[in-house]
Amino acid sequence: MSDKAAALTEAALKAAQAKGITTSIDLNFRKKLWSKEKAQKIMTQLCQYVDICIGNEEDADTCLGFKAKDTDVTKGELNLDEFKDVFKQMKEKFGFKFIASS
Repeated sequence: MSDKAAALTEAALKAAQAKGITTSIDLNFRKKLWSKEKAQKIMTQLCQYVDICIGNEEDADTCLGFKAKDTDVTKGELNLDEFKDVFKQMKEKFGFKFIASS
């Protein structure tokens, strides 16, 4: 995402929030579009204006820096309680009303 697009998106989210419009964001990370570092910087900024967050545990790590302990998706090692903890931390940090994950 370009800096201009990020700034425009932030302005749109702020305007929507000011008017009481429900907003959502999808954390679907695309490494061809940007680096993990840039994604975290921009998405962390945008998420403070979002009501509904959509994304899985891998994208929560890549885009926001929340990592589930004792989990390695590539090896099939999943700790569902830690996923719940990740989403709880996200809700506490950003105030999301809802978080959807697959």
